[in-house]
Amino acid sequence: MLDDHCKSIGTPKECSWRASKGMHQCPCFPFPNPRAVRMPVANVSQLRRNVGDGDETRRMNDLWDEAALAHLESARTAYADAGVIDFLRKLVGEVWKQNRARWSPEEHFDDTNVLGYQTSRNVNNRIVATVEEASIAPGVRPEMDTGIALLGLGGFRLRVVKSPIDRGLTPDFLSDFDWSTSATRESAARRNSSAYYPFSTPDWTLTYDGDPRPRDRRDVSFCRDLFLLWAGDLGSDRTAGWIGLPRVGDVPWMAVVALWADTDEPNGSAPESSVREDDD
Repeated sequence: MLDDHCKSIGTPKECSWRASKGMHQCPCFPFPNPRAVRMPVANVSQLRRNVGDGDETRRMNDLWDEAALAHLESARTAYADAGVIDFLRKLVGEVWKQNRARWSPEEHFDDTNVLGYQTSRNVNNRIVATVEEASIAPGVRPEMDTGIALLGLGGFRLRVVKSPIDRGLTPDFLSDFDWSTSATRESAARRNSSAYYPFSTPDWTLTYDGDPRPRDRRDVSFCRDLFLLWAGDLGSDRTAGWIGLPRVGDVPWMAVVALWADTDEPNGSAPESSVREDDD
């Protein structure tokens, strides 16, 4: 069968994994001194945690590739300074609030898929309709990719992606994202994976004579496809957002950085449960 890295770069060769020693001997991924190389394996128990603020972010950051995190942070800063993050946070929040108000499982037999798809399309369409008049830097260039709005800046291409609605504000960054369900998202993730092979801190478990990765997959600056991931809370108008570098393979991200997480209801509105209590 194909190993993960071969699937990520589309190499049609057979690979073998020596599980007993965790050694990788692959003719299409030639390491220097392959007997001294341990390929990275995702730490599933540690990855199955949300990326948020504070100590949890620091723990999760240990599992991301340091160079990818630094690269992602520079992109986040650029988009924040250009006003894009504030623009998208406000837009997502307004659309989520409007769509929750008209969503009716009882009256219209709506389910969470209806709410998620409608909000995703509304967010995309509103970006297209309002970005030219938004208070963002003139260097931000809107693009279209098969009907999906992208925001280009400094060589980056930022795509807005919906988190699974039924996961609320706590998506599982290991299992909730499968780029193969969208040709454009998968292409973006594949471009990143073709440019860079990430190593998280625990992956450097052995002493290397040098960087074991192919020379053409060591420079993360060639990763230019970014996803701004947003999530909404089904029980309130709260939203959260992250920015990430997508990749193909078992782990869908090279790195993820938190952008915002509403702790109170936007504009002072009360959560749905509080409204019901006040009405009683």
